[in-house]
Amino acid sequence: MRSRDGGQNWEALDGTKLDPPVMSNSPAIFMKAKPVAPGTPEKNRNDNEGNVALDTEGNPWIYTFGTLWHGVNGKWQTIDLKPIIQRDFPGKSLDTGNTLGNVVFDKDGVLYVSCEIEDPPGAWGGPGTQVVLLVSGDRGKTFGTLAVSGTDPKLACWFANLEKPTGPRLLDGPPNLVYMRGGPGERLTGGPPSEVVFVRLTH
Repeated sequence: MRSRDGGQNWEALDGTKLDPPVMSNSPAIFMKAKPVAPGTPEKNRNDNEGNVALDTEGNPWIYTFGTLWHGVNGKWQTIDLKPIIQRDFPGKSLDTGNTLGNVVFDKDGVLYVSCEIEDPPGAWGGPGTQVVLLVSGDRGKTFGTLAVSGTDPKLACWFANLEKPTGPRLLDGPPNLVYMRGGPGERLTGGPPSEVVFVRLTH
């Protein structure tokens, strides 16, 4: 959804006028979660999306399920990131539903995407999960990758979060990044607290 007047009126990406509340049959819906069997526990209904980022031309970008969605001329296009992970991290797979990826642009139009990879079949907070960064200077036509966290065979490195711009100004350069190192729910179960790691990215 987009508003050009501070929230008084709303429209879909293609300009179709919307009358909130927006429901599941709205033209604003561009992606739906995979159907699940009736009675499936809520915790198994994965349709996690990351943040919305605007590029230097004001087009929206969203990461979800290993795919980058981006709006171009009123339509949504997709970029599949899984082949990039296979190219640079053979045998690994993207965590496509358990944690949120992040998308950020800097003022030079460089695109940064953080996500987690793991050994198949994967598990929520499984040991060996690691944080990686994908970087593109040509709006997703090509990507370089960086293994940010490395791999810990005993703990997960996950829940990465990229620095976001505040207000309309894009970041001056690469975003900073934080991620969590630790197992799921250890703090609640009496185990050791998770460690939060800060990473300062440079050109």
